[in-house]
Amino acid sequence: MLTPTHALLGMAVFGRTPPRRALLGALIGALLPDAFMVPLLVYAAANGMSGSAVWDDLYWQEPWQTMGAVSNSVFLWALVAAIGWRYQARLAASADDTGRLTQRSSVAAWGPFLFALGASAFVHVSFDFLVHADDAHRHFWPVSNWRFESPVSYWDTDHYARWFMPVEAMIALSSIVVLVRRSSIKRRLRRAFRLSG
Repeated sequence: MLTPTHALLGMAVFGRTPPRRALLGALIGALLPDAFMVPLLVYAAANGMSGSAVWDDLYWQEPWQTMGAVSNSVFLWALVAAIGWRYQARLAASADDTGRLTQRSSVAAWGPFLFALGASAFVHVSFDFLVHADDAHRHFWPVSNWRFESPVSYWDTDHYARWFMPVEAMIALSSIVVLVRRSSIKRRLRRAFRLSG
């Protein structure tokens, strides 16, 4: 899918826990699997490469393929999400009787951020697994270099992209609706409490 769609979906699904860190973690997690393309494109621009030279040649060379394998590893993002889940559980257990957090919970307070980051990245690479055809990533790195070449592509019309593009648009629009509704509800609650107090 397109990176902005990953970001919207990640924030809509995993950015809902109370700390703002979770929303930030979901956004960063949705972007990180594609982050290796930033230095790739900077390198290509600095060397005056055309778009076709980038995607037909440079993208398939080292170190870009290894960077792509690492940033799209399901094992990496599952591990980050699991660590975040563990710290999130510690955070809940470290509140005192009044519900305030104890000093021991300062590290655990990053649990929602780490969980949202890892889970959002995991969802990103899972969707990419399903919609990358000839440009598939090595999602099971470091265990395997195998690539699943999906029959469906998010961009390649030779691989049903015309059918997938409306699906992706619906995912993006649904995510936007969730994010807007969530933020407007918070604003309404804040406004109501200010007026009553």
